Amino acid sequence: MRFDSGHVPYAGPDSVDADDLSAVLNHPHAPRRGLRRGTPLTATIRCGLTFFAAKPVRNISLTDAFVLLDPVELPLGRYVDFILHYRGHDESAALWLPATVRRAHRDGVAFEFGACDDATYTQLVKLIYAG
Repeated sequence: MRFDSGHVPYAGPDSVDADDLSAVLNHPHAPRRGLRRGTPLTATIRCGLTFFAAKPVRNISLTDAFVLLDPVELPLGRYVDFILHYRGHDESAALWLPATVRRAHRDGVAFEFGACDDATYTQLVKLIYAG
């Protein structure tokens, strides 16, 4: 790639050829692909018949969230219902999302959201981008 000045931009040691891009993006430590937002939201996790009380959501994106939850309570790969609590203009509300436990850390658990209907996705977009 060249700019108008004929200068080739410095790619740096972390640059990647186009052929390797998909491998880098799918790597567990890949850079974020979308907006990740810190929030005052809380989440309740339902795993089978067990509910884990509302815990703070440290950050959230359209594809996943990290919740400050004891990681030993949920096995990796487990399907859960992710219930996101938020305040509307005059009332409290909840958004139910299907999710899978993707990563456990001493500080909490990362959940990847599954497919949801258009209305749920639209509400998630509004929460993240309009805050």
